[in-house]
Amino acid sequence: MKKTIYAFMIVLITIGLFGCSASSKPEDTVKNFFEATKVFDFEKMKTYVNSDIGNLGLYSKDTEDNKVGEYFLDYLKENASKITYEIKKSEITDKTAKVTVDCKYNDSLPLMKEVVGEYLKQAISTAFSGMELTEEKSNEMIKNILNEKKANSKVTTIQKTIEINCTKKDGNWKIDSISGDLGNVITSNFLTAANEISSVFGNENSEIK
Repeated sequence: MKKTIYAFMIVLITIGLFGCSASSKPEDTVKNFFEATKVFDFEKMKTYVNSDIGNLGLYSKDTEDNKVGEYFLDYLKENASKITYEIKKSEITDKTAKVTVDCKYNDSLPLMKEVVGEYLKQAISTAFSGMELTEEKSNEMIKNILNEKKANSKVTTIQKTIEINCTKKDGNWKIDSISGDLGNVITSNFLTAANEISSVFGNENSEIK
């Protein structure tokens, strides 16, 4: 049960952030990154981020052992299309810049809490009935719960001003790294949701940075 919950929480989309894309101004880089985010085009997103920052931990459909994550990919993609943003200012110092952006995006935390709560209730009920809760049954259970909660839950939004650090490298401006704030915009606050849910199980090492 715990393995399924963690797979559900930590929806992994592995993207090696590399590549290059010409941008004359840091705000152009940030704008292009957000536009790629809105269509969940990770191949394009990674061209606007420095290549040496590691991987952004989300989910990939190529990850065969994380079936639960597949159920959330379309949900996250749908939410990403509803992101709105406004670049407020850009402060440039030599080859570094700080771009301030007002963001509005859907909050997945209430839905995630409902899904996990209902899953635990059904899983415990199944266990007490003497039935075996296989991984396949758990996945199907979560899929059905997610679909039901999506249909009936009220969508809440978050408005937040974030700062994105950029660096000029080889004549191009690129985002330094995917911060927690930017990661939450991309994933509909899923990083915060995963951390809050994982804390319920007392697993301090499971926190997502």
